[in-house]
Amino acid sequence: RPGDLEALTYKADAVMEMQEYHWAMSLCNRVLELDESNGPALYQRACAYARLGAEEQALEDIQRATDISPSLRELIADEPDFESLYGNKRFDALISGNIS
Repeated sequence: RPGDLEALTYKADAVMEMQEYHWAMSLCNRVLELDESNGPALYQRACAYARLGAEEQALEDIQRATDISPSLRELIADEPDFESLYGNKRFDALISGNIS
């Protein structure tokens, strides 16, 4: 169903597993058009951005997602999609909660 935000977010997760990062981003954008504070959609879009090498956009979505849902920090810290961000000072601050 086009308006089922939770289903669209789960679908984004599934297509991420298929390495369809642009498709996942499109699904997340549809969710965020209807609910800009949807933490799981921001999380999934950050994963897609990171896989596509869009580091700044990934970090922006991670910050928004953790501001909305602080419990996501634990998932983000262990997310393989964010390997390209490991060692980035802003990423480290975001997952530790020490955002300046």
